[in-house]
Amino acid sequence: MKLLIWYWGKKGGGAKYSEEIANEFVKIDYDNTFLSFSKQSEVFENIEKLTKNAFHINTYHTKYGFVLKTLFLPILIFRFIYFLKKYKIDVVLTTMPHIWTIFFIPFFKIFGIRHIVTIHDASSHPGDMKIWNLFNSFLVKYSDKTIVLSKHVENELYRLYNVKKTKIINSIHGLLGYQNLDATPKDFTKDDKLRLVFFGRIEEYKGLKHLLEAQIKIEKDYDNIILEIYGSGDLSKYNYLLKQIKNIKVENRWIKDDEIYSIFADACINIAPYIEASQSGTIPVALSCGIPTICTNAGALSEQIIHKETGIVIDSYDITDNLLKQIKKLESEREILNLMSKSALIYTKEYLSWKVICEKLKKDIIYA
Repeated sequence: MKLLIWYWGKKGGGAKYSEEIANEFVKIDYDNTFLSFSKQSEVFENIEKLTKNAFHINTYHTKYGFVLKTLFLPILIFRFIYFLKKYKIDVVLTTMPHIWTIFFIPFFKIFGIRHIVTIHDASSHPGDMKIWNLFNSFLVKYSDKTIVLSKHVENELYRLYNVKKTKIINSIHGLLGYQNLDATPKDFTKDDKLRLVFFGRIEEYKGLKHLLEAQIKIEKDYDNIILEIYGSGDLSKYNYLLKQIKNIKVENRWIKDDEIYSIFADACINIAPYIEASQSGTIPVALSCGIPTICTNAGALSEQIIHKETGIVIDSYDITDNLLKQIKKLESEREILNLMSKSALIYTKEYLSWKVICEKLKKDIIYA
């Protein structure tokens, strides 16, 4: 079976996920694995070194560039299909859909090329355009198989798009290796300040408001708990809360890959107070560094955490007070955090290995 891994996005968790999948599939079967990535992707420098079996393209940098490239899409479709047929590609695996993906799928059908799409989010997040639901509906309906990374997304596909169970391939989101460093268990000592970290794009559905409210209440009783926020996005709607917090550090910008490990290098708690979610790319990164997570039970977040072993899962009906309760408990019982740190490292090595994930995924694709 000849497989082409397809990702024309640019940056973020999708780029890193696609890089990890590509890297492992090339290791498993070099001769029969082909890649197609955008040369504007933040991971392209690494991708380019993996194999010469590739159809890489220039996408665009600006909205004007997007419009211009879209006008010439028929030429790109012809070139891509010609490449697939020339090298007798059996399956195209989309690791994260691009807005152009739907225009290629009919031609896969015509030329007998199987298409398998990875759906990270079954529906649009609050604040996102609802057109993405129509986009997903088309993808899952006209692709041969759909890969999901959590039970939650699988159930949502059944509910929203009436997808047949036979069209689903179950996988998981593995460890994003931002740096090849061997993490060691963290030491949460009583004398040190307790760091609470919120990492990721600032979006309404991620529930930052509840974490800020919890920190305001925490500071009425504690002076040794500091909140750190790292990520790009609009913070203006939270200014009235930010002004009330004393112990806070804010890096409101895009965080580069080589900076991510440094955020989790020292003892801290990763906080994911999401109102709504599919899964989080931040949680496995934190776990791989030996960092416990407090998350809500929104979406599939609870599937990424072993409750009371690698972190704490709280109910999402009263996020602020539930966060407050758990943070205070862990502050006074830091030995629990030390045990969670050790468990997090064991868990990532045993269950979040890309080798294990991709070997299973390859078998599932072959027999799909």
